[in-house]
Amino acid sequence: MDFIKYKRELFGRWQKYIFHMCCIIAAIVTALEIGSFFIFLHGNLLVTSIGTYILLRLVLPAGLNVFFLIIAIVVLRSKTILPVTKNYAVCFALLAETLIVSIFHNFYLFVLIIPIIPIYLSSMFADKRLVRAVFYSALCGFVFSVVLWVRWEVPFYPVMKYPTIVSVAMIHVLSYIIARNICNSMQDQIFYVWNSYHKEHELIERLRIEPLTGLYNRTALKECFVSYMAIYTAANEIHTETEELTPPQMILFDIDDFKHVNDTYGHVNGDEVLVELSSIIKRRVGGNRHAFRFGGEEFIVAFRERSAEETWQVAEDIRHLFELTEFTFTGGAERFTVSAGIAAYKLGWTKERWFQAVDDAMYKAKGSGKNRVVVYQG
Repeated sequence: MDFIKYKRELFGRWQKYIFHMCCIIAAIVTALEIGSFFIFLHGNLLVTSIGTYILLRLVLPAGLNVFFLIIAIVVLRSKTILPVTKNYAVCFALLAETLIVSIFHNFYLFVLIIPIIPIYLSSMFADKRLVRAVFYSALCGFVFSVVLWVRWEVPFYPVMKYPTIVSVAMIHVLSYIIARNICNSMQDQIFYVWNSYHKEHELIERLRIEPLTGLYNRTALKECFVSYMAIYTAANEIHTETEELTPPQMILFDIDDFKHVNDTYGHVNGDEVLVELSSIIKRRVGGNRHAFRFGGEEFIVAFRERSAEETWQVAEDIRHLFELTEFTFTGGAERFTVSAGIAAYKLGWTKERWFQAVDDAMYKAKGSGKNRVVVYQG
C-alpha cells in the first residue's frame, strides 16, 4: 500500500472515531440535561425561572452541539478539503462539545476536566501544532468556565473552590504534557512505517534497474508492455469513431558490430560503449523512465502517448548523437553506430508480437546498411 494512502486511511479512521464520540457525547449530554431538569424541577432546586433554565441549560447547549456536529459533517464529507483540515475539524468539534458541558454545567465540579478528552485524542494525529492548539483552546475555555463558576457563586463545596481551580488547571497542563508524549510516539511510529515503506520501495526499484547502465531491466519492460497495452485497449473500448487515439510506440536500438567491439577492445571498453549509449538515451528522453536495457547491446525506448513522428525524431536524434561520439580507448578517436527499429502497438497484439514487429524493423535497418532508423510497416 502507498504510504500516503495508508496515512490517510489511518487518520480517516480516527476522524470517524472522534466524530462518533461527538455524536455520543451530544446525545448523552442532552439526555442528562433533560433528566436533570426534571429532577431539579421535582426537588424545587431551580435557582432561576423555568424559561431561563430551559434556555441556558437545554436549548442553547443542544443547539450549539448540533451546530458543531453539522460543521464537522460538512468538512468530513468534502472531497476538496485537505485531510489535515479534517483532523482539526473533528478535534475542535469534540473540544467545543466538552467546553459546552464545562461552561453550561459547571455546577458539577467533575465537568471542568472533560475538555482534557480532546487534548488526548488530538495526539492520535501526530501533529504537535494540533495538540498545542487544542490545549490552548481548552485552557481558555476552562478559564471562562471558572470565571462564570466564581461569578455565579455555585453553592457546591465553596471551601474547595480555589483548590479545585488549581487542581483542574494542573490536570489540563499534565494532560497536555502526556498528549505531547503520545504525539511524539505516534510520530515515531509513522516515521518508522514511512522509512520501512521507503526502503522497500528503494529495494524494489533497485531490482528493476540494470546496474551497469542505470536503465530499467527486462522485468520492468514487461510491466511497461502490459500497462501500455491495457491502457490503450481500454481507451479504444470507450472512444468514439471521431477520436484518433495515439498508440504506444517502441524503439529498439542495437549497436552495430558490437561483437567486434568486444573482441577487439575488450569487454571493459565494450561496457564503456554501452554506458555511453545509455547516457545519450537518458539525456534525449529526459531520464530513464522510458528507457530499458533489453540485454547485451540492445536497448528499448517506449512511449505511451507520442506520435509516430515524435518517436522517429527521438530515435534519429539518439542514432545521430551516438554516431558523433568519439571513444579514445582505441588509441585514436573511434566511432561506432547503432541501428534502430520502431513499431507502434496494434490492437490484439500480444507483447511478444509487438516486440517481434520492432525486432523485424531493427533487423531491416541492419540489413539495409546499418546506422539508420526503420519504421515497421507490416
